Amino acid sequence: MTEVVDLDARRPHQAGPARCLHCGHEWAQVSLQGLMSFECPVCGLSKGVWVGIVRPMDDECIYECKCGNAMYFVLEDGIQCVCCGARSPFP
Repeated sequence: MTEVVDLDARRPHQAGPARCLHCGHEWAQVSLQGLMSFECPVCGLSKGVWVGIVRPMDDECIYECKCGNAMYFVLEDGIQCVCCGARSPFP
């Protein structure tokens, strides 16, 4: 019998492409938001990682630079826009 998983008990979650750093297997992963590694369905090792950029949930606040970019380098004393180089202290 297949195990039924209550998704409401496991929210918020994210979905996207994943790859195993051990065996190279690729698959579509669904897991709790914030989980950075998970078990590979082929080799069974916890070496699965997200492939590409992981986008925040739709209801989360996203900081955007005046240039329109939303990607930043996180520095010791603040953040720096990867597009125009503008810096800001942590909010």
